[in-house]
Amino acid sequence: RWLDHADARVRLIVDQGLVPCIVGAWGYYLQHLSVDQMVRHWRELIARWGDAGARTIVNNSAAIMLFGGTKDRDDLDYWSTLAGDRDEPVMTTDAHGRMASRTVRKVPVLAPAQLANLPRGRVVVFYRDMTPVIGRVRMAWQRRDVRAVKRAERRQAKAVVAGAEAAT
Repeated sequence: RWLDHADARVRLIVDQGLVPCIVGAWGYYLQHLSVDQMVRHWRELIARWGDAGARTIVNNSAAIMLFGGTKDRDDLDYWSTLAGDRDEPVMTTDAHGRMASRTVRKVPVLAPAQLANLPRGRVVVFYRDMTPVIGRVRMAWQRRDVRAVKRAERRQAKAVVAGAEAAT
C-alpha cells in the first residue's frame, strides 16, 4: 500500500520535469534496519519496479556505495565488471632466472572476492566517470556533529517538559 503512495509522489515529480531516483535506504534508516529487513526492502523494490526497473534505478544513480558482505555471484561479477580491468605486467623468466619476455595481462581492478570481503567500515564508491575508490565510512549517528545535534534536541525537549511541569 505504501508503494502506491510512493508511485503517486514519483508521478508528480516526473510530471514536474524532475528525474527521481528511488534509493534502497538513507543512512539514517540503516541503524534501524536489520540485514534481513534491508534484503526484504530491496526485494520489495524489485517486486514493485521489476528487475529491469531496479536495474534502471541503479544505472541512473550518480553515486553508489557498495558495502561488503554480499555473496551472490552474479552481483559480485556485476560490480567487479563495473569497476573495470587494469593491465598487470607479467615477466617470464628462463631456466637461469633471466627475464625472457615481458607481457601484460588484464586483471580486475576489484575482484569479486575482494568486494565480498570488504572489511567492516569500508565501502566501494562508484561515482559517475570516476574510477571506483575504497573509502572509510562512519555511520551518521556516530559522527560528532550528529551526536551534538541529538544532545541539543534532548536538552531542548527536557527544557520544554520542565517548563510545562512548572506551569502546571
